[in-house]
Amino acid sequence: MLFASVNSSALEYSIEDESDWGLEKDAEGSLNTKDAEGSVSILERMHAIEGVDPKAYGVRRGCVSLSRIKHIRFQDDQNAIIDLGRGKKLLLRLHRECTGIKDKGFEYESRRGQLCAKFAYFNVIGRSMHCTLESITPYVNIEDVKPEEK
Repeated sequence: MLFASVNSSALEYSIEDESDWGLEKDAEGSLNTKDAEGSVSILERMHAIEGVDPKAYGVRRGCVSLSRIKHIRFQDDQNAIIDLGRGKKLLLRLHRECTGIKDKGFEYESRRGQLCAKFAYFNVIGRSMHCTLESITPYVNIEDVKPEEK
């Protein structure tokens, strides 16, 4: 699964040769970012990520209200997807890997009804390890979902 968070430094790249990316220039010299079926390409979707406003996802000063969170699912031992409902999701990233958090489950400590970067802690159930929340950013899926995955 390919996912991206809104962090412009993570999206910095240059296109030296458009053919390496499967892109072609149209008659006017602009890059064609649509695929053969006319849908928007992954590259175009990545550019659109830069315009995502974290406030539209309920993220203010690195915090999200606990009342907005429907579900948290860890993808690995450092990254989780927070489901806010209505198609909005956030990417939660821990400061470092928290061994076993995906498989064993977790509990978290927060302040004033909010989950905040740098202040919230996640604990693996059955262990005394504290894992600090590094960041919360909007999650945008840039891959096409195949019909059988929906």
